[in-house]
Amino acid sequence: MREKLLLIIASTSLLLSSCSKNGQEASLDSPPKVSEPAPTKIYKSKPKLLFLGNSLTCINFSPWLVREFFYCAGKPVEAIMVAYPGETLESHYHTARTLLDVESGNFDIVVLQEASDLIVEPKRFARYLYLLRQALSRANQRRAARGLGPAQIFFFQDYGEKADQKNQEQLSSLSKVAVESAGAGDGIAMPIIPVGENFKNAQLGKEKIELYQEDNHHPSQAGSYLIALSLFKDIYRSYYKQELEPETINKLPTKVNFAAQEQAPQILVDLDEKTANALKNLVFAEELQEKRKF
Repeated sequence: MREKLLLIIASTSLLLSSCSKNGQEASLDSPPKVSEPAPTKIYKSKPKLLFLGNSLTCINFSPWLVREFFYCAGKPVEAIMVAYPGETLESHYHTARTLLDVESGNFDIVVLQEASDLIVEPKRFARYLYLLRQALSRANQRRAARGLGPAQIFFFQDYGEKADQKNQEQLSSLSKVAVESAGAGDGIAMPIIPVGENFKNAQLGKEKIELYQEDNHHPSQAGSYLIALSLFKDIYRSYYKQELEPETINKLPTKVNFAAQEQAPQILVDLDEKTANALKNLVFAEELQEKRKF
């Protein structure tokens, strides 16, 4: 764990699950025991997004940025984040409250993110990715019983250390292998959101944008903005079965505040137009280029 993070108490629009770490000694092959049934309430007003991540997710609150992008596109969503420093898919799986959320069937979209340093334990990574997919399969059975379609599942491809292209290549390769092996035969599609590839391309591009904090690991404001753009693009395209219009992409906010209860708004990102546009052009190159042809 590189540093301790102070997580802000989220407002009603972005809920941070403050779970206790129950069931840490649970069997590798069976879910931890929980003392309460999975929730049965059905949410229909807005699509609900669940982000299971770690410090790379919660610094600058990338899920909140994604939520703001959806609002800007005229498609409001609810975003719920469960993220702790150094969190792995294994520890998410062995947290009773989180597993209840995963199995509840209340979420329309679920994003899974592994800790980037788990590259040293690829088999363990794939194993818990498989177990969480099985939990989501049970969630989809609950959704089907309520007349709801299956939840969509995405894998957040981590990015490597600053200027370490070999590390990024390993992470990209490991993500692909783990997703393919974990999902063999279960019938659940789980696209990989290429956050790491976008980080690599940004570092190789002409625009010199600082994507990292001083520790060369956690994202800067620009890095979190790139993460959110990557998530937003793939989730929107998959959920709504349509591409984003250039007009919508261009008007995505470059400054986003987080308004916590009883606190002054905190600036999550505040980028200049040049930096924000460079990142948009990188993520949405095809969409924006198509517009230029006419």
